[in-house]
Amino acid sequence: FLLLPFFLRMAGAGDVKLLFVCGCWLGSAGVATFLMLTSLGGFALAVTFLLCRRGSAARLRHLLRTLVDVRYDRAAGRARLPARTDEAGRIPFSLAIALGYLGTVALLGGQL
Repeated sequence: FLLLPFFLRMAGAGDVKLLFVCGCWLGSAGVATFLMLTSLGGFALAVTFLLCRRGSAARLRHLLRTLVDVRYDRAAGRARLPARTDEAGRIPFSLAIALGYLGTVALLGGQL
């Protein structure tokens, strides 16, 4: 499950290892809450980066058009995107993972 984002080059190896360790620490009782809070933290981080003009709005537009517009030419749209190695479009997801972990501990601290 955790290797899929790594193999699709959507997450780095450090992010995958951090997710694994946090999941082990939280146990089965907190994993669902942790993943939900991490996803919300990642969304908030992505919006913040886009508002500060550090993120790649072209990638977001491409993703939304791919999901919504049936007539959209994905190959042509992908060709116009900036390179994946471009640092301006990368988001440090470890911050979202840390927010998700801390939020889960705060919410379920007594139940873990």
